[in-house]
Amino acid sequence: MMVQEGDVVRFDLAPIDDSGQVVVQPGPFGLRLGMPRAQALKQLPQGVTARPHGDDAEAGETLLWQDPGSDLAIGVEIVDGTVSRLYWGASGAVDLIEGCT
Repeated sequence: MMVQEGDVVRFDLAPIDDSGQVVVQPGPFGLRLGMPRAQALKQLPQGVTARPHGDDAEAGETLLWQDPGSDLAIGVEIVDGTVSRLYWGASGAVDLIEGCT
């Protein structure tokens, strides 16, 4: 979770570092870690935009979806063609890429 000024503004799903455990909990719209990019795009609502992840386009891409009726958004990091991380919540918090968990 990401907390700003005492409020939870973002939830994250990411691999558990060095644990050997696989995260199987689904995120919004049934998105899962390890899911192929094409499947993630099918499950996300229309209006997804894609951008390079961070400063290095070779590092992967981030798919972003903004709920047109609210301030909620979803970010999906794609590395090597699969979902490597999910985050959702307030759009300003989802837009941050520093990796808060």
